[in-house]
Amino acid sequence: MKMEEGYRKGTVLGLTVAEIFILLVFLMLLALMSVNRYWGDKLEPWREIIASTTPKMVKEAMRDPDGQLKQIEKLNEQIAELQREKNRLQRRIRILEDREGETGERLDQAKSDLQKREQELAEAKSGNEDLDNRLRIMGKGITPPCWYQRIEETNPVTKANWREKPYYLFDIVIRDDHMEVQDLPVPEGGAEDDGGAPYRDEAKQLSLETIPYGVPLTDLQFRNAMNHLYIMGKSSQVRTYSCIFYVRVWDETPLGAKERWKQAHDAVLEQLFGTHQVRGISWKDRDKEPVNVPVFSSR
Repeated sequence: MKMEEGYRKGTVLGLTVAEIFILLVFLMLLALMSVNRYWGDKLEPWREIIASTTPKMVKEAMRDPDGQLKQIEKLNEQIAELQREKNRLQRRIRILEDREGETGERLDQAKSDLQKREQELAEAKSGNEDLDNRLRIMGKGITPPCWYQRIEETNPVTKANWREKPYYLFDIVIRDDHMEVQDLPVPEGGAEDDGGAPYRDEAKQLSLETIPYGVPLTDLQFRNAMNHLYIMGKSSQVRTYSCIFYVRVWDETPLGAKERWKQAHDAVLEQLFGTHQVRGISWKDRDKEPVNVPVFSSR
C-alpha cells in the first residue's frame, strides 16, 4: 500500500512527468500545423503574384542589352515601313472608290491588303512595346522602388543617364525586444513613367493611417501591420510593375545583442521592404535630417 501511495505522488492524472512533456510537445506541434495551414491557405492566391515575372524579364534582358536595343531599332524600321505601306493602300482605296465603273474585285483586294498591313503593324508595335518595357524595367533593377525620383547617373547596363532614387515610406528603429515605426512626409509629385497618381493619393490607398506609429511592436505585430504594403507593391497595385517600398532603419540594439539586429533586419524588414541603415545620426535626432526632398542634379 505504501509503494502505491508513493507512485501516485510522482504522477499527475496517472501520467509521469516525461509522458506529460511528450503530450505537451505533441499538442504544440498540432497547434503549429494549424497555424501553418491557416496562413498557407490565406497567402495561396498571392503566391503567383508575389513570384513576379519582373526578375525573369530583367535577367533575360541583362544577358544581351545591346541585342535588345538592336531589336528595338529593327522593329522601329519595320513599323515605319508598314505605316508607309498602310498609307499607300489607303490612298489606292480612295482612288478606286472614286473611279466610276471600277470593278469591285480590285477594291476588295486593296481593302484585304490594308487589313493585313494593319494587323502586322499592330503586332510590330506590340512587340516593340514589350521590348521597351523590358529595358525600362531592367533600368530600374530587380527590386525597383514604388516611390522614387529620377536623378542623373549612368546605368552600366542600359547606358541610360538616370537611376531611380527611392523615397522612404517610414523610419524604423530596432531595439532589443521590439521595433518602432514613425511616419515620414509624403513626397511631392508622382511616378514619372507609368502615369501613376500623385504620391499623396497613393498614400491614402495604402491606408497608412492604420499603421501603429510610435508604439513597441513585436516582430509578428510588425509583419501583420506591414504585410499589405508588400503585397500591394509586388502585385502591381501601386506601379504598373512589381515594386517595393523603402524604409530608413536605425540599430539601437545593445552591443551584445547583434543577433537581435540580424534577426529583425534580415528576417523581418528585408522580407517586406528595401532598407537603408542610417549611421551618424541618432534616432531621436532623425528629424534634423531632411528626407523625401527632391534632389536636383545639374545637367
